[in-house]
Amino acid sequence: MLFAAWRATGDGKFVEEIERLYRCCESDDSCSPEPGERVSSGGKGLYLPSLMMELDPWHHQRWRDMMMGSFRTSAHAILPDGTGYTAGRNDPQTGTVVPVAARWGGGTARTARTGRYSSFGFGCVNAQRWLPEEDAVGVARVILENLDLDTFRFIMPAEPGGQLPPDWRPEGKLLDHDSLVGWLYMYWEGRWRGYW
Repeated sequence: MLFAAWRATGDGKFVEEIERLYRCCESDDSCSPEPGERVSSGGKGLYLPSLMMELDPWHHQRWRDMMMGSFRTSAHAILPDGTGYTAGRNDPQTGTVVPVAARWGGGTARTARTGRYSSFGFGCVNAQRWLPEEDAVGVARVILENLDLDTFRFIMPAEPGGQLPPDWRPEGKLLDHDSLVGWLYMYWEGRWRGYW
């Protein structure tokens, strides 16, 4: 968006913000996974750098490193039903994700799952062409084939069949538009790219 704003207006403040964001990516630890790093359901770490590969190719390695770090940090966090924990940490001993309590509802910390990994799935679909050595489309396929109307939720019990605490139940009953839109985007982008 900053590049588009700069091209449309010529205003230097947009270039300054772009450069500020570049400087934030300078350190190695911001672009690669670290042991114990918290995983995220968001696809921003895949989707945005994949767009920048086209808009800003002179920083190609930076964007690729960001995508690789995001993919390797979160890809193994996908549960068999296409969801993932709302918060988790990589266990460096086992290479798996360990759920941790999430902040929700008046600061109460509990463990839960979310269907918002669909945004990670559409990030995988966009990033695959830049990460040919990774099976990003395979990860996206797990999400695509397993999320459904029961799991397009912002929050769900940590274990299938479990119960949410009473103050979380309203959100658990509503369809989450981010989950649903991410799934639709993932499906159609993947179909357009010939992945399915």
